[in-house]
Amino acid sequence: IICGPTGCGKTVFVKLFLDELTDMCDTPLYKVIFYHSEWQPTYNEYDKNFEEFRGLPSSADFVDDNDPKLVILDDLM
Repeated sequence: IICGPTGCGKTVFVKLFLDELTDMCDTPLYKVIFYHSEWQPTYNEYDKNFEEFRGLPSSADFVDDNDPKLVILDDLM
C-alpha cells in the first residue's frame, strides 16, 4: 500500500516500481490491472502491458481467477 498527500510522488513511485517489476517480484505476474478515477497524462509514460479500467473493481472481477496479478488503485479513495 502506497499512500500520501496529493503531489507527494505516489504515481511516480508506482511507475518506477512497474519499470523494475520483474526484479522486484519473485512471483511472475500474469497481469497488472490498473484502476483509476480519471486518466492522467502521467499514465502515458507507463508500460502499456496492463489492463486499465475507470472506477473501483468489484469482487466479481476476480471470481475464478487464481493467476498472480498486481492490482493498482490510483486516486480512488
